[in-house]
Amino acid sequence: MKMNLDGTVANIQSTANFLVRQTSGHQAHDLVLAVTSHLPQLIAYMIVKTRHAGRWLLDFLSWLPWSIPGILLGVALLWTFLQTRIFLPIYGTIYLLMIAMVIKSMPFGTQMIKSVLIQLGSDLEEA
Repeated sequence: MKMNLDGTVANIQSTANFLVRQTSGHQAHDLVLAVTSHLPQLIAYMIVKTRHAGRWLLDFLSWLPWSIPGILLGVALLWTFLQTRIFLPIYGTIYLLMIAMVIKSMPFGTQMIKSVLIQLGSDLEEA
């Protein structure tokens, strides 16, 4: 049995189409809320409380959405979703706008949580 890449991509696209149609507006709102609250927490914790060698790169990448103008970020995101066959079912839906808002609001959440984690002592973290 020989499998080709076009069949696999078509299968992924049909699954993505199904998932996009099955989620309601409230479920999408809950998903965006969960991502925008937990992703900056994870990034800030990795930057402040760990001693990994690449945490400066993570800190730099967390500031990147604010260093790029909004129109340029929007065009780049649109171009990425149009050129990638897996993400093509998301084009034209509210999910693309939600992903853009998550990316654009991530630096603010990360920096706010970083300031709290810097002030938090290690003895309070262990408790």
